[in-house]
Amino acid sequence: MAEYYTIAEILNSVYQGDSISTFSASADVLNAVYDGTSALKVSLSGSTGGGGVWGDITGTLSSQTDLDTALGLKADKSTTYTETEVDNLLSPKLDESTFNTYSGTTDTSISDLEDDKADKNITITTKSASYEVDADDNGTMINFSDTATVTLPDGMDTGYQVVIVNVGSTKTITLSATTTLQSTATTITKQYGGATCTHLGSNVWLSMGLLE
Repeated sequence: MAEYYTIAEILNSVYQGDSISTFSASADVLNAVYDGTSALKVSLSGSTGGGGVWGDITGTLSSQTDLDTALGLKADKSTTYTETEVDNLLSPKLDESTFNTYSGTTDTSISDLEDDKADKNITITTKSASYEVDADDNGTMINFSDTATVTLPDGMDTGYQVVIVNVGSTKTITLSATTTLQSTATTITKQYGGATCTHLGSNVWLSMGLLE
């Protein structure tokens, strides 16, 4: 805060050769203020001006909330951090333990997803007697080398599909469903003739192919 002096005090100081703290040879600004008394006071300031000197700033750091907060976020140069602490600073990151999972209704491993996918190439097996297809036959081809009855059971997944082929000479393959079979015919009599059997759901099967 600037100190204010009466004009008489300034003139008297100059006349007596005394010094006033705010009166200097570089002063070229005269500030006048009326302090509510009968005296008009003035202050003198230099044109060179400038901010405060760091060492002359008083008070506590904690009172300078913005500066205190900013400094509080700085890391201490003398502090040593562990690998885990540095790693945590890089979060969020991909956790190695969840790398093999995906988020859906449930977390499922990649190996489980591979089990659920359809193989690019179908599996081909050969039978020589009557047979009831099962869940493992889904998406496969079954070749029958001798006369046989193929049973299409209840309880298969909707969309389940299996291909039945007659590879025997003068043999007959008969299709039969436990509950319902929708088809133009039920036998495969010609060699290399076949039929695709699809479960439509609700224990209803549909067979299409070279049927007689």
